[in-house]
Amino acid sequence: MRPLMQSYGFDPGFRIADRPGVGHDIVFYDQYDAHLDLGTGNNTAMLFITGCHLTPEATRRGTPSPRLVY
Repeated sequence: MRPLMQSYGFDPGFRIADRPGVGHDIVFYDQYDAHLDLGTGNNTAMLFITGCHLTPEATRRGTPSPRLVY
């Protein structure tokens, strides 16, 4: 899993829990603070959190774009 996550720009991950026979938890972060949490136990769980990444134009504008009129 680590090589795959690193190929998408995430860090090598850090282990929160390593309980052989019980469960494992690991978290990966990227440079924008997005993160992927993986956990195993009775079931496998995955949580992926990311943010809003504005285009340079939207950042310069600083407000929502005007509504399009058709």
